Amino acid sequence: MNRKSLFFQRLWSCLNDNIDILVLRNYEGFPEDLGNDIDCLVMKDSIVEIHVICREVSKKFNFKIVESIERNNSLLSFYFSDNYNPLDIVKVDFFSELSKGWLSYADTQEVLNKKIKFREYYVPNLTHEAYLLLMKELFMYGRLRDRYLGKFASKYKDIDFNEVYKLSEGLITSLSIKKIENGYGSIANLALKPRPTMKNILRPIVAISWLYCSTRYRLLSLRLKSKK
Repeated sequence: MNRKSLFFQRLWSCLNDNIDILVLRNYEGFPEDLGNDIDCLVMKDSIVEIHVICREVSKKFNFKIVESIERNNSLLSFYFSDNYNPLDIVKVDFFSELSKGWLSYADTQEVLNKKIKFREYYVPNLTHEAYLLLMKELFMYGRLRDRYLGKFASKYKDIDFNEVYKLSEGLITSLSIKKIENGYGSIANLALKPRPTMKNILRPIVAISWLYCSTRYRLLSLRLKSKK
């Protein structure tokens, strides 16, 4: 196992011992293949502890935190660099909301409550994993990209739509979920943008917080680029 993989194993072990956490997707090749980044789901009240754990583990195992970025009020990204090979970077994203902008499509605690074991990792249950990936794709692209069609034809073929309705209740309109259910058998042809409920849209405090944090991040990024 390479140093990057060993470092992530130690980081995961420490995080898992101290907070409620799971790996959202693309974990099948862990720990040898970590992909471009690692997407984790956590509760917002774990963020302070995550900072402490990341600092302690990186220092202990000869990695350093190159950068930690709060991209918005629900996404914190860490970039870790190997002290023996500074070009070897491990990127870990910590999501505390399952959302597009400030529009939630699933409750974080509910997904964490029903997490399952995959080797030494925790991951979403099969139905939750399929739903979360599909929502991400539909919100961003209005369709499922070709790279995921194989997974939905095999791994996610038989999901529980009763669980999907329960997870999306009050967040995504039942009409949107019904259209997804009806088109699930030929998902390559499914094209729609999920419609959030009015209650989900009209959350001014959440919307303002998200806009403030994301704008601050963009302005900071522009300043850094202008100095290069």
